[in-house]
Amino acid sequence: MKPDIKQLDSFKALLTKLINHTDSRATVGSSQLTITYYVFYMNKKPSIILPNKLPKKFPFTPFSFKRRIYLFLITIFFRLKLPMCLFNAQTIRIDTHTPTKLSFIILVGNEGPNQNLTAFEYHKGQIQTIHKFPLHVNALKRAESEANNLLEIPNSTGPTLLNLDRKTPKIQMSYVSGKEYQKTNIDKNHITFLSKLIVPTQTITNLELLEQLAIDPSDFPKKYQLLFSTAIQLIKNSRQKNYTKCIAHGDFVPWNIRFNEHKILAIDWEHANLSAPPLYDIIHFYLMLGYAKRTKTVNILKIISANPHIQSYLTMTQCYDIKPLIAFYLLKMLKPRILNPNYDPAFKVLLIDCLPYRDWE
Repeated sequence: MKPDIKQLDSFKALLTKLINHTDSRATVGSSQLTITYYVFYMNKKPSIILPNKLPKKFPFTPFSFKRRIYLFLITIFFRLKLPMCLFNAQTIRIDTHTPTKLSFIILVGNEGPNQNLTAFEYHKGQIQTIHKFPLHVNALKRAESEANNLLEIPNSTGPTLLNLDRKTPKIQMSYVSGKEYQKTNIDKNHITFLSKLIVPTQTITNLELLEQLAIDPSDFPKKYQLLFSTAIQLIKNSRQKNYTKCIAHGDFVPWNIRFNEHKILAIDWEHANLSAPPLYDIIHFYLMLGYAKRTKTVNILKIISANPHIQSYLTMTQCYDIKPLIAFYLLKMLKPRILNPNYDPAFKVLLIDCLPYRDWE
């Protein structure tokens, strides 16, 4: 039994696009490249299995026990090359003008408007370069945003942009090596990284924060209007009128953080904000962990107050009124989720629960 022919043709087209647009080392003439992929038989209709495209039968969160067991079993099956009914190796051949010595690990993201084909290019057994091919218009916008942000971030905080090809389209960047930094509480390594994103010579006012939000409470359903109005007033009446400007990564979470040579670097910079207030990434860190663990509420004020490393960060940024900054983050994340009810409904509930306006008045 083989995969759906349309699915296979689509996969082959993507690989051909990747191989023939990889880099400038292409040679005259052509050759054939043989690629092995695996067919997964768990569903009635066989499909190509890729490392980050697991069947819907196995939903997981980044910290779930089920995910670890499932990925462990797949790793064992592949390493031992066990003959089994679940997988069946197939090969396809692609005509290419690129030297066949190039090797890749190829991932296709989850289907949807943000889907990418991502290829990790190997040289002498080490990953050197990442190629991202946006497959939809929205994915292209995010790729362009990431490329622009990589040009602005300080050295040694993330990958280096190597190329942005809007015609192909493709974004090419250096590979950030290191292990995923799985600490679930902000520590001194996080703060060392975040301190590099402080812009000490510039400030951002509370009124500029409101301009970034561009929120009119009357545009939202009535049940949210009081919540939004109170949070906006909290920012407007902040005791601190000027905050030290920072660059926010925008999705600062363990699965986007790498630890190598005693320092932290981050990947996936498409959500970065180059004119952000302090604390944005720290607030996001804890709320996304709460969401991943299916926590009902996160007391972000208590977490910030109890963590000495975060307190040292507040000293660095000369930040003493933090409630407006929490309100800013929550409103920024809530706005798209309320306007689009199908967008992360569970995260929306968590965000609302974390904005106890009655306690903040």
